[in-house]
Amino acid sequence: MRLTRWWIICLIWGMVACGEQAPAQPLYPGVTLWGAAPLPDPCTLLTLDEVTAALGGPIQTPLPEHELLDAECSFATEAAPFDQSIVVALTAASPNSASFDQRVRFFQREGAHTLIGLGRPAYGKDGAILTQKAAIIVFVIVANSSQSAEEVQKTARQLTLLVLSRLP
Repeated sequence: MRLTRWWIICLIWGMVACGEQAPAQPLYPGVTLWGAAPLPDPCTLLTLDEVTAALGGPIQTPLPEHELLDAECSFATEAAPFDQSIVVALTAASPNSASFDQRVRFFQREGAHTLIGLGRPAYGKDGAILTQKAAIIVFVIVANSSQSAEEVQKTARQLTLLVLSRLP
């Protein structure tokens, strides 16, 4: 038993000592994973003026969130942060994440329909739009209780076009 523990300790030490060094910089932005290009910062894809105009009032400081293959930015109004908000979520398409087609199938099961006029396959429902540009899956979600469902979807479409135009 003691010999087994010793071998396990040696194996772990060897893996640590001989393994690849972790990058000194944070994983986001600028580090590629599985050959995927680094994701742009989603908080820079819409201006504060564009978000303020879309939501109809002053907004809080944008809230970024970053994970391995995902980056997200949440914008919300100061007056009604839970009723008036915009989320821009980006995912690097890779072998280790759900593909665009898988996400589309799930979104369609939830009631999403095909959208025309975004210049690429796109699907929408209730102020949420799912599309893709190159190897980046884009999901833009708009919530605004002061607008009708049609106005919210129109706003989501306009913001999605802006996001797509600013992606590489």
